[in-house]
Amino acid sequence: MKVSQFNKNYNFYKGDLHSHSTVSDGRLSPEELVKVYYERGYKFLVFTEHSIYSYWKELEQENFIVIPGVKIAIDEISRPRCYHFVGMSKFFSDKDKKERINEFYWNGPESIQKAINTMLELNVLTRMGK
Repeated sequence: MKVSQFNKNYNFYKGDLHSHSTVSDGRLSPEELVKVYYERGYKFLVFTEHSIYSYWKELEQENFIVIPGVKIAIDEISRPRCYHFVGMSKFFSDKDKKERINEFYWNGPESIQKAINTMLELNVLTRMGK
């Protein structure tokens, strides 16, 4: 007997929560990426470009949404170590927006808080309980 991990009372939507296009280090343009996912039956895509908040609203299609997102990295060169933060927005806006985020470099634990604050300002993170 096969047991499902998903509650049968809810809909399941296939999507990708972490993707890169040629805007950062991906191989496909945003338009090509949406086309590939749409043709494979995906229902949503989050663009999480490196240090670029992006919302490609104009690429949405019937039964396919694009969710705003960003990926921020903090390099700790002395160890070497890198911290990655991926955020996506629950607030959809009519504004089509692409915005470069300043690079973050390790300057102690406050560097992580600065990255989190930036993501909160972009509405790609949500505070618990709010």
